[in-house]
Amino acid sequence: MRSNKLIYTQQAKISLAKKLLKDNALVFDTETTGLGVDAEIIELTILDVSGNILFNEIIKPEQPISEGAIAIHGITNEMVENAPKFSEYATQIASIIQGKTLVAHNVEYDKQRLIYEYGRLTDVEFPLIKSWACTMLMNIHSKHQKWPKLVELANRYNIQFKGNAHRSYADTEVCRKVLHAMALN
Repeated sequence: MRSNKLIYTQQAKISLAKKLLKDNALVFDTETTGLGVDAEIIELTILDVSGNILFNEIIKPEQPISEGAIAIHGITNEMVENAPKFSEYATQIASIIQGKTLVAHNVEYDKQRLIYEYGRLTDVEFPLIKSWACTMLMNIHSKHQKWPKLVELANRYNIQFKGNAHRSYADTEVCRKVLHAMALN
């Protein structure tokens, strides 16, 4: 179990979720070549809080996708073989997320993947982000509670996955719906 310094009360969770919706935050998720510090993004989805798709693409990495990662998300090296590289999408992604609040289920991991990808570029800088929010952390209510998986929150809030869990669109859509559900209870 990871240590969590910030414990959200139920009311704090509701208030933050309402604020994120009001501020038109963007919800996103990445799938990657693995879990290491050099893992590359191979799929990225960005939705607005209404569910509009702002970005949803497969991305060709420079390194092979690990067998462990393939077992989780099902994205194979053959599936990304002819896809554009992150560098080809970097300007478009930056224009979408510039100045926005970004929400993800495990935001620290997804944030680090974005920072890593932009850090490898020479011609596009990482955009200024207004703030970051994490649906996983927003659902921690005691220091002894384990960090809830997205599928657990989907079950808690009676949300069905459309598509495959551990694919960026399905995970982003469920995360977006969890955010809406948290604003209500």
